[in-house]
Amino acid sequence: MSNLLHYFLPLYLLLFGLVFFWHSLAVWKKTGVNPYVLHKAEGAQALVAVLFRPISGLFVIIIGSFLYYPDLYLLFCPIIALENYVITATGLAILVAALVWVFLAQAQMGNSWRVGIDDENYTELVCHGLFNYTRNPVFLGVRLFLLGLFFVIPSLTMLFAALFVELLIQLQVRFEEEYLLDRHGEVYKKYCEKVRRWI
Repeated sequence: MSNLLHYFLPLYLLLFGLVFFWHSLAVWKKTGVNPYVLHKAEGAQALVAVLFRPISGLFVIIIGSFLYYPDLYLLFCPIIALENYVITATGLAILVAALVWVFLAQAQMGNSWRVGIDDENYTELVCHGLFNYTRNPVFLGVRLFLLGLFFVIPSLTMLFAALFVELLIQLQVRFEEEYLLDRHGEVYKKYCEKVRRWI
């Protein structure tokens, strides 16, 4: 299994990053609007945006040490009891499901796709496809990604990092819901009554 992980994880992370980059680039080319607006956040939203960066770097360090520097990885407090074939295989399955889920959610958002809150450009409210079952399918996919990653690389540091990102996601989702309610009013309110925040 360890040999598989040496090939799977780098390829997977590349694909996961490309999913976000490719769709963002496609929206930018089609609309002329850069969908990455997280850097424009202000107040509490800006703090969430800033914190996403170092925690992302921590994930890279944990994964890199796990794959290539096992002595360094020991510093991240691996949970030996969770290092077995069944849990690792389950984690890999969750990671694949998360990638497919995020790809579909982004595709269904179409030109409404944004990374952050876009106060300057109007976007349609997306209510079809996966959005029939959850108001935040992309974030749900990221949460699945975090769970799968913890199963594959079970360590206390990975757990704390994943929980920290979970906190940031919960905050960001609430900022976005407040924005969408302000932007779409009664239509969004009725949508919220019909579809749950997560699932």
